[in-house]
Amino acid sequence: MDFSNYNKEMLTIDLAKANVAAIKYFAFFALIFGLPYYFIWGFNSKPIFENENLILNIAFPFFLFLFGIVIHELVHGFFFAKYAEKGFKSVKFGVLWKMLTPYAHCKEPLK
Repeated sequence: MDFSNYNKEMLTIDLAKANVAAIKYFAFFALIFGLPYYFIWGFNSKPIFENENLILNIAFPFFLFLFGIVIHELVHGFFFAKYAEKGFKSVKFGVLWKMLTPYAHCKEPLK
């Protein structure tokens, strides 16, 4: 692939700003969907988990959330690999522990 007609430009996203924006969006949508749910069903709606084990009720959604994050990053990696010349050899997965941010990164331009 000939890249002589392209200009390389470094673009970065400030992760702190991205995390703050994500929290704002979460709060916004929690209000939009949570308030109507509360007014329709109240707190006495049938629990999703009828298990009395509090630890299980807390741990299951947490691990389900973590599993969803892994699947989300794998989807990014899959499509990076699909459009990268070297496939999965060009895809890097990791976590920025300081910001608790998982990522999938492609080391080459995509087709």
